[in-house]
Amino acid sequence: MPTQFRLVGVLHLPPLPGAVNYGGTPVREIARRAAEDAVALQRAGFTHVMVQDASDMPQAVRVSAPTVAALSVIGAAVTNSVYLPVGVVVGHNDGPSAVAIAHAIGAQFVRVKVLTGVSVGPTGWIEGCAHDVAAVKRLLGADVEVWADVHEATSLALASTPEWAAREARDFGRADVLVVTRDSGVPDALTTIATLRRTVPGVPFVVGGRVSLDTVDAAVAGSDGAILGSAIKRSSAPDARVDPDVAARFGAALRAGAALSTPDVHRTRTPEPPVTRTSTPASPFLGPGSPLDARQQEVVQRVSDAEHASIVALPSDHPLDPKRRARDEATHPELLAQPDRIRETLAVNDAALDELADLVAATDLDRVFVTGAGDSLAVAIAARQVLEAMLGVPCEPAQSLDLAYYLAPLVTERTLVIALSSSGETTRTVEAALVAQHAGALTVAVTNTPGSTLAAECRRTLLLRATRVGWPTQSSTTALALLVDLAVRVGRRTGRPGAAELAAELARLPDLMERVLREVEAPLAAIAEREQGSGPFLFSAAGPTWGSAVIGAAKVKECTPDHAEAIQVEEFHHYNSLKAGEPIWVLAPAGPSVPRAVHTASEAKRFGGRVYAVTTEGVDAFDGIADEVVTLPRVSEPLSPLLTVLPAQLTGYLLAMAQFRTAEAQENAGG
Repeated sequence: MPTQFRLVGVLHLPPLPGAVNYGGTPVREIARRAAEDAVALQRAGFTHVMVQDASDMPQAVRVSAPTVAALSVIGAAVTNSVYLPVGVVVGHNDGPSAVAIAHAIGAQFVRVKVLTGVSVGPTGWIEGCAHDVAAVKRLLGADVEVWADVHEATSLALASTPEWAAREARDFGRADVLVVTRDSGVPDALTTIATLRRTVPGVPFVVGGRVSLDTVDAAVAGSDGAILGSAIKRSSAPDARVDPDVAARFGAALRAGAALSTPDVHRTRTPEPPVTRTSTPASPFLGPGSPLDARQQEVVQRVSDAEHASIVALPSDHPLDPKRRARDEATHPELLAQPDRIRETLAVNDAALDELADLVAATDLDRVFVTGAGDSLAVAIAARQVLEAMLGVPCEPAQSLDLAYYLAPLVTERTLVIALSSSGETTRTVEAALVAQHAGALTVAVTNTPGSTLAAECRRTLLLRATRVGWPTQSSTTALALLVDLAVRVGRRTGRPGAAELAAELARLPDLMERVLREVEAPLAAIAEREQGSGPFLFSAAGPTWGSAVIGAAKVKECTPDHAEAIQVEEFHHYNSLKAGEPIWVLAPAGPSVPRAVHTASEAKRFGGRVYAVTTEGVDAFDGIADEVVTLPRVSEPLSPLLTVLPAQLTGYLLAMAQFRTAEAQENAGG
């Protein structure tokens, strides 16, 4: 049995701009549908998703610029919506455009119908494009897998046998995966694969089509993957959407027939050993004695099966890793666009926020948990002060594992549980929501993904309008803005002091964020240039800005190969927390933490470190102590994380760019 089986679901898009038969459907609407179908495939247990302009008729061998632009927008919506590796196939044989799109959107692979040799089909002569594909990969530094068809099914290959075509695709075309399709069905495709394994060893073979529920077990036994398009659609129409029920049956058949490992989608990383199923379940909530019912357990099993793919797909720590660089570079425009995304998110959720605020204000709550993992937990930390002030009950940021496994007895019908996950598929966060659901709590999902598991399982949903081609930035700030807005609306309904003033400040914050982004990037870039080789990097804060410090450390760890850590200003003083020569960013907006933060800066200097302070205009306590002070506009402390998070995010990106420049210079110098 193969150790890495790829179950690939294809999203057959409707006609796109640039196609002769384009009908005028807005690209944004097509992107929304594609993202929903991708989520359905992920929930069903598929391991990969592929995006294809399958309905453009008559199909072109190479597509036009409007089609490339549309596919980029749609593909980005898909990559933002799922953990799974995403692939792109363009036109009848537009491998170069597929590589360019995949690189731009952070996809992991492309399918090329005729990589080498010559075929003839409905579009006429189709020549291999191996040189052009390789040239675009080199030009962009694109670390994208190439899946090449061996005798593409809709055209006739000339003057070649399958053995020759497979060898040339692997050796001349540098294909990473070979795709085999036979009109006569899966058994003949598997026979061909068995033959080709002997003559072309060392490359995965994937069945390119014709797989049904009756043949999926055979495909698992005799190949390394299967690509499903028409088999999982709601009808035979070229642009029919994914049928979630049919897709789920394929996923269930796969889980029943094979113990799958997650595919290695990044070849520069050390390959992970195959995942072995053991008697230990993926969660303590699976099996006898679970507090969850059978349906809820199935949900946990499904999201757990899918989640690991995102970790395997992470870039390596090589100083010039192209995948990390592409994602780093995509982070910057997303970071700068955060004020607009907040405006959009608050606007589209206006009615939902009013309805939810009415419900919360009318509910006799005694406790609030805001739960998540990673940046989502940092958002919960940042939102705590304003939520407690406006709701008038204890509000606890809870790591989702802790809430699901340890704090569950505290969740009752009088509890509000707000679960944060951009993907809506984070396993522990889904478990926490299910525990709260089981206890009868009011559950609210805050997610970037309509139709996700988290959205489906919670009683109410607030949807983010964030892109995520780069490392997460917008999903954090839009979520924080939503929580602040919700808190303020509840506070106004219940007569909490200061609610109206906070609402007015929140309305001004996107403008202030734009000012901060304009003013702080240049000084932070100079700091990053000096400190690029000084890691590990430390971020320190207290109160709501502690969440900004956690995000700052996370961006350094994501954007660079270096380690970073967040430490509360009080905890800094209970250990020898900083070593000589190391830098620390102290985030301390105007508020009660400033005196201790100043003491933190003083101690860091005594240890021989370098200190960069981020504080509020008019606070001069760091002058003469910090090596450099970055000041931000004055806002109420409960809202300050929406400003302090910006220099924290920028620092990770700017350190990465400085490091890439240095590594390139060393490589060019032969060092």
